[in-house]
Amino acid sequence: APTHVTISGPTQARVGDVVPLTCSTAPSNPPAEIKWMVGGRQIRNATSRTSVSPEGGWITISNITAVIEPNKRSLVVICHGLNMQLTENVVSTYTVNVLCK
Repeated sequence: APTHVTISGPTQARVGDVVPLTCSTAPSNPPAEIKWMVGGRQIRNATSRTSVSPEGGWITISNITAVIEPNKRSLVVICHGLNMQLTENVVSTYTVNVLCK
C-alpha cells in the first residue's frame, strides 16, 4: 500500500473561485486508487493516471477542481489512497481557507 498521499493546491481562495487540487500517492504495488471527498461529498468523476515509480511500484495522481461556495469559511478536502488488493486506506486532509472582504 502507499505509505502516504499528498494533496496540493492553493491554501486560500475567494468565493466563486475555481480551485485546482492534486492528490498523489507514494509508490504502491499494485497501483493505488484515489477517491476524493470535497465538502463532505464524494467526487465520482475524478480522473487518475498511474506512472512507474523509480523506487518500484506505481504512483497514482488525480486532479480535480472545486468551486468555493458562498457562506463557507473553509473547504475541507480529503483524499483516500486505496490499495484494493490489500484493503488498506491511506488518508490526507487539506483545508482551503476562504478569504472574506
